[in-house]
Amino acid sequence: MDRRKLIILISGGVLLLLIIAGLIFFLLRGRSGPQAEETVVEAEIDARRLNILRLAENYMRAGEYERALNLVDGLLIENPDDEDALDLQWQILALNRGSGSGGSGYAGCAGGC
Repeated sequence: MDRRKLIILISGGVLLLLIIAGLIFFLLRGRSGPQAEETVVEAEIDARRLNILRLAENYMRAGEYERALNLVDGLLIENPDDEDALDLQWQILALNRGSGSGGSGYAGCAGGC
């Protein structure tokens, strides 16, 4: 009888350890899930930002300064500290001034930048 109780106690202890290990595993796994989703979202945002910057540069090279500035303005509304967008904005504004159009039609520069 004592041997049976010992086997039941050991079996119960092993079962309890397996349950605890399973709970720990699922709790830790659950924490990494949202972080992985955030990483995917951040990568998509970065890819979108880079595409917008490239498109704005293409418009700038084609002399479509207003369209380029509108794209850059959108990026700066989302993040006013975006160094790449700020640099591109100043490049576009300089080219726009140099082209002789003097800020024509660009609503972001009241009074002609």
